[in-house]
Amino acid sequence: EQQDDEFGAFEAEEFDPIEWVNEVFKSHPPSGTTTQNFRSGVQVKLQTEIQAINVQLDTECDTLLQELPNIMRSIDVVMQEVDSLRDSMAVVGKDIETVEKNTASSMSLLMQLDTAKMRMTSTQATLEQAKEWEEVVSFISSATHASDPQTVHKALLSLKEFMSVPCSKEDTAKREHYFNELTARLEMLIQPAFTQAVEQHNIDETNALLQYYADVSRTQSALNIYKQQSLETLNEVDIIPQSGRHLHTAFQTFFSDANKAIEDEKEFFDLTLKRFNAAFHPTIDAFFDAIARKISKTLKKSLPQAPELLPELAACISVVTDGLLSCSTISPQVIHTVLGAFSHYQQEYSQYMYLHLCSIMQKELPSSFPPLGFVLMNGDNISVHNDEESGESSKNAAPFSLFANVLKDAVDGVRTTLSASLDEDMVGYCRTVTGFGAGKGFVDAIVKMSTNMVATVTEKLNTFNSAISKGGAEYVWEDARVLFDCCVSIADTLVLLRKGEDLLHHSMLQERGAQFPLSRKNSLTDGALYGDITTSLPQTQNIRSDFEAMKATSGHPSLLFDYVRDSKECLHTLAKFVYQCHQGEALLSPVAEKVGDLNQLLVQTLTNYFLLSVNDAVDKVHDNEIWMSQSSSSVILPFVSEVESYLEDVAGQLRDYKHLDKLRICLEESGVVELMQEELDEEDVSADVIWTSWVTQQATRVVAEMVFVIPNVTSHGRAALCDHVGMLCNAVLEIGIVDGSLTTLNIALRDSEERLQERMKELESSPLAVAAHHALRLRGTTEE
Repeated sequence: EQQDDEFGAFEAEEFDPIEWVNEVFKSHPPSGTTTQNFRSGVQVKLQTEIQAINVQLDTECDTLLQELPNIMRSIDVVMQEVDSLRDSMAVVGKDIETVEKNTASSMSLLMQLDTAKMRMTSTQATLEQAKEWEEVVSFISSATHASDPQTVHKALLSLKEFMSVPCSKEDTAKREHYFNELTARLEMLIQPAFTQAVEQHNIDETNALLQYYADVSRTQSALNIYKQQSLETLNEVDIIPQSGRHLHTAFQTFFSDANKAIEDEKEFFDLTLKRFNAAFHPTIDAFFDAIARKISKTLKKSLPQAPELLPELAACISVVTDGLLSCSTISPQVIHTVLGAFSHYQQEYSQYMYLHLCSIMQKELPSSFPPLGFVLMNGDNISVHNDEESGESSKNAAPFSLFANVLKDAVDGVRTTLSASLDEDMVGYCRTVTGFGAGKGFVDAIVKMSTNMVATVTEKLNTFNSAISKGGAEYVWEDARVLFDCCVSIADTLVLLRKGEDLLHHSMLQERGAQFPLSRKNSLTDGALYGDITTSLPQTQNIRSDFEAMKATSGHPSLLFDYVRDSKECLHTLAKFVYQCHQGEALLSPVAEKVGDLNQLLVQTLTNYFLLSVNDAVDKVHDNEIWMSQSSSSVILPFVSEVESYLEDVAGQLRDYKHLDKLRICLEESGVVELMQEELDEEDVSADVIWTSWVTQQATRVVAEMVFVIPNVTSHGRAALCDHVGMLCNAVLEIGIVDGSLTTLNIALRDSEERLQERMKELESSPLAVAAHHALRLRGTTEE
């Protein structure tokens, strides 16, 4: 058996000896047998097998030869049977052809029957579908007039099943018509119920009705209805200013109620329409658009007039800002829209501030002098007549006293207005309302108002000074003290302006300095834009934190809305103004210059007022007969003692004045301190000493000018003149300073002619040359 297995491959029809040999020799020899022995064994087996096959062939050939006659006879029998079978097969072939013909005919019949069956089945289904369609059409026809939403909804669902069934174009159009008609009917029927459900926040009813809309692909219609109804609900929250209460309290109440209503709407929306991938923010955006219009309308209607306007406006912006930031569904765009309602007041801030300052000025006017407001605001001349009803005398001093007090109130009004315009509250209003974007307008309003007021006061002071220069009045310390009080007010104003400059610089740079760094001056002053500041805030869960972070890093001043951004002109102006603050430039210099001019005029007016008594004392002294006396006389004219006594009184009154430190500021600004320090040759001289020295100097100059106009003197008259001038100079030196012209006269009248000629040469280019000239003239007259 093993040998048969090994050599069975030789019996295969496609035997390949080379392949067989390769396969045999690829196998490994049994263990203990070498390859050579294995090959020799295979060859021996092949030889043995060949011999065995040869023996078997020989045996089979012998047997076949013996059986061959029988085989031949059998073949003849078989051939006879084959002929007989061939005849039988011909008959069978004809039978088979007959059967095949009969089978094809049967199969054709079967196929016809199957086709008929299929057509009959289809016809039956069509008939059944037609029957169902007739029932649906009947149902639809009744549903188009039904008042029950469920009936219409059921009809729509039934119709929807037929919408995908193929049919003729005519039937398709008819079905679409039915569908649209039923959809419109359903929407008409459920809209009132849906509107009511939304209004009442009935979650179950709303969701049930929303399913109707969803089944007919009309969820957008539901969203539109919701948006309209929710807006009506939200808009029921209104801004209602109440009489006797501030407007910002109405805004506070409004945003409290509005935010609660928004939270309720948001909660309802999340439980109903949100599942249809709808967004809530379009409703909120539309609501806040309406809020912006309400705020704008309310501001125009209910915002108070100056001086309450600015503080109330600032309070309103703060309340609205807090109200917006407390809303969880707010966006930067919405805040920009709502705060935009205040943009008019931001852009026109300078004008509103000017009106505010005007109202402060009017409020500060003393009620006892009603004409003052008319004078200051309209620039008409003030009346200085006596009050006839009061029965006062018609002395000239009365109008001056009245005028001095009116003038004092006017100067105080300038100080008060400037103080109010530069205090922390006023700066805070500008910061809150405009983020100091209107810093330039803030300063312009102050400059405009102050310049106008100072100009008006200056005009009145000029009138007063002119009246004093004409004489006819008496010096009264109380009136002088009032004028000194004016100086004190001006000193306070000058100090206030300096502090105001520092406050404005600090506030401006604090609010806008980071927005316009000094290093970018060139581009900014050319109107450069915000850059990163204009980008929206990052959208996080807390918009207030976003804003605070942005403000800390970018210097953005006015929440998420900055009116400056919407105007290149405003941006350009702001950039230049911030640069001025970076450079430390004086912002209020026009006001300071006008106040300085007023101070200069006031010092001159005071000087003229103090000289009233001196002028009266020396009046007509130059025509006194003593100058033409032909004999010596020991009589001393009264003007010497009068001037001396008057100046002593002035010195005493000035020493007792309470505001000498502030008075010194005015004297410094007017240049008097510098002049007197040169004369006194001292530093840190008190204001009373400076002013006394100034008055005595001016008084002795008046005396010198009186001497200048003495037409002629005799030798005795000259001696008398020397005595009078010498006595007055000695007396005044005990009080203050003698003017150089009187001192020159005193010396020149006493010098020898030769020394006088030398003195004339020394003083040739000096202002004192006039005094020397008159001394020479009087001496020449004497010689004649």
